[in-house]
Amino acid sequence: MQATETPTVTRKVPPAQRDFAAIKAKQQAAWSSGSDPSVREDRFMKKSSILLGLAFVAAFAATAHAADDGVFINTGDLKWGDAPPVLPKGAKVAVLNGDPFKPGQYTLRLSLPANYKLPPHWHTLTENLTIVSGTLYIGMGDNAVAKDAHAVKTGGYHYLPAKQHHYAFTKSTVVVQVSGEGPFDIKYIDPKDNPAGAK
Repeated sequence: MQATETPTVTRKVPPAQRDFAAIKAKQQAAWSSGSDPSVREDRFMKKSSILLGLAFVAAFAATAHAADDGVFINTGDLKWGDAPPVLPKGAKVAVLNGDPFKPGQYTLRLSLPANYKLPPHWHTLTENLTIVSGTLYIGMGDNAVAKDAHAVKTGGYHYLPAKQHHYAFTKSTVVVQVSGEGPFDIKYIDPKDNPAGAK
């Protein structure tokens, strides 16, 4: 009579949890061996660092997804926040997938208020824009000329090649979905237009 083997059951661990577990194991090994300089820190600092790390992982896991995870997000689940300071004030952003400021694919949504203006600029990498709601006016060139802008309406799409000089503006509230390869950047034709540089 032949013995039957018990099948091994493997549980898929999400990449974020896998990475965190590996990092935590390395840290604990370093702490116990005394090879990590942080062993000289007091207990309070160690506990604070671990708690902060756990809080960051939990917050990041709620909005970011690994490339091999399926992503399902409904409009009501979007987590909106202020856009980065490189964009003019008033814009809101919700990251749907990836990290726009790191290498790799990302998808985000921008909510732009009425009469929002994005001065002439360009990006190092290509972008794909889909208008979720409203009408976004996009023009090409180094000068913002309203009459030359294309009206891209709800459901419309625009492919923006890398380093293409362009500008955009709204007349009413617009939500636009942007996807591409990170890291995202924005280079203003006139550096004075960069709100992050304005003090």
